[in-house]
Amino acid sequence: MDEHTATLVGSYNKTHAGEFGKRKASRKFLGPWKLYMAKSPPPEFGSNQVRLTRDEESSLFKAMHFIRFRIVHATNQRNFRRYLAIYLALRNRAISSNWRLVPAAVARKSRGFFDLDLLESVGNRSLIDAVKNFDPWRGFRFSTYACNAIHRRMWKTMTTTFKKNRRLSTEQIPEIQAEVEDETEALWLDRLMQLLRGANLLSRQEADVLYLRFWKNMTLRKAGKEMSVSPERARQVQENAISKLRKIMMEDCLLNPDAIQYSLLEEHISRRSA
Repeated sequence: MDEHTATLVGSYNKTHAGEFGKRKASRKFLGPWKLYMAKSPPPEFGSNQVRLTRDEESSLFKAMHFIRFRIVHATNQRNFRRYLAIYLALRNRAISSNWRLVPAAVARKSRGFFDLDLLESVGNRSLIDAVKNFDPWRGFRFSTYACNAIHRRMWKTMTTTFKKNRRLSTEQIPEIQAEVEDETEALWLDRLMQLLRGANLLSRQEADVLYLRFWKNMTLRKAGKEMSVSPERARQVQENAISKLRKIMMEDCLLNPDAIQYSLLEEHISRRSA
């Protein structure tokens, strides 16, 4: 696989490489999309704009990771071309079913921005990159991931262009930046709750102390009383839970390669723990 193709398709989740290599993996991942025996996807497949359900969305992105694995390990040009065609069809389907995220973000973030075409172009590029980088095994919706990426790149484009053209005052920049950071923090907290619900990452006691401290805004004393433990024990349980969550967030850099969102989560936890 050449460098251009590698950039186009991205990488697959190596944790599931063993599953991708099994004999009946093609039926499992491509069967739901009727691409198991297809030599090439039907032309209308990638242009379908119908919104996907949560299960359909997960299945689609898992199929994309599987196809990336097959592209990398293709043994001949015939298989390579077939897998690449299927990947592009799956990618286009993911983009088509989520195209509404871009105009919605433009309408919300334009704030009198004079070049809406540029802003929409930036949003479309962000959506394409989000489709390429999304990992469905993380347990959260693609829209959560994509909106965060789209908003951040739009914000960067807006501030850079406004500064260059002197159309944005120094008082307006912190205002817009604070709005973007508030939305980013909200997305991370939503994702955190999804992780807590979808996987046994924390013990019941650890989940309880996080809920009482950061969602109910209780002090350690009140949280300990609610859990029938001492404040010191509540603090220890809280620290153990936060350490686990930090490790999870450090390992997951898909939402932002620069780990900006992780820094925001760290800042949020530090403020609420104080």
